[in-house]
Amino acid sequence: MSAEDPGTTGRQLLRYGVVGVGSNLLLYMAYLALTTSGLGSKTAMTVTYCMGVAGTFVLNRNWSFGDDGPWRKSLVLCVSIYAIGYIVNFFGLLLLVDVARLPHQIAQAILIVVVAASLSALQKFWIFNRQERARVVHAAADGGR
Repeated sequence: MSAEDPGTTGRQLLRYGVVGVGSNLLLYMAYLALTTSGLGSKTAMTVTYCMGVAGTFVLNRNWSFGDDGPWRKSLVLCVSIYAIGYIVNFFGLLLLVDVARLPHQIAQAILIVVVAASLSALQKFWIFNRQERARVVHAAADGGR
């Protein structure tokens, strides 16, 4: 299927969902285990977030989005958006737990959904976007015209 095929986006979304739901369930269980053992919510989120970034990059690049571009560039972009996601998650916990006094378990569950949805869109349309990469390569081949 070509990148323009409407079925491609649906398949990518389904695969991203499988990777995301599976990894986030495992990571959320790890988060709960870490906080139950006495680790603070923000520290536990930091540990599990780093584990998630490392594990899902490979799965999303190769399976969800089938990206065949330069891996170093996509890794740098991926780390950049995950850093933004981390900041949103950290300050979300700060706001929801420390200010609004929501239980950290509920706050983290909400933040997982919010951050995952944002990361999905950024990966689909910015990092692993074959059409955009093809347009840039084509423009460069035409001398920027």
